[in-house]
Amino acid sequence: MEEKKKGGFRRRGFLKTAALLSLFSSIPSSVRAFFMDRLYVRTVEKDTFRFDPMTGDIRWTGRKSREPYVLTVGGLVALPLRLSYANLTAFTRSSRPGWWTLANPVYPVIALSPPGT
Repeated sequence: MEEKKKGGFRRRGFLKTAALLSLFSSIPSSVRAFFMDRLYVRTVEKDTFRFDPMTGDIRWTGRKSREPYVLTVGGLVALPLRLSYANLTAFTRSSRPGWWTLANPVYPVIALSPPGT
């Protein structure tokens, strides 16, 4: 009797995944959009606000209110910070080559608020 290998992606798993993907792609886009809109979004893809880099303000759509952009550094840090857009643009600009893009290091912010112990 042949010994079964543990782990890995087998033919059966591949076929199940392929079937689910083909089923998902065959769903009409309106039905797919209904379900996708209910998923939690962790990126800024919705047009609920606009950022004005000239003033550093956030303008909310549907309201006439504005508020200043603030980066809050908190949690497990030694010194919690609130940095305005003017504070952030005052840092020296630098970039380092990343994997396939240029990475913008956050070392100035880390230097101001080091991790706590």
